[in-house]
Amino acid sequence: MSTIENKFIGWFAGIAASLIIAVFLWTFSILGSMDVMAEKVRRNENECMEIMDTHKNDVGDIKDDIREIKQDIKDDIREIKQDIKKLLSE
Repeated sequence: MSTIENKFIGWFAGIAASLIIAVFLWTFSILGSMDVMAEKVRRNENECMEIMDTHKNDVGDIKDDIREIKQDIKDDIREIKQDIKKLLSE
């Protein structure tokens, strides 16, 4: 082989080695960032589950409050009817 061919092969081998090293580094950095992303996703899932549980409890409390309000209104209406009957009977 001539010296030009040897230089070209050396140059090409250098570029190929650099690309291979870059691919390995890129792969490991992607794997590292995937671990970070997976941890963030896990944390977000836990927060979402906590929010959903809290929401379910809040919905139940609100429904109970509405039932109590309706019952209070019925009681008030009953009392008002009784008062009206008393006034009309006098």
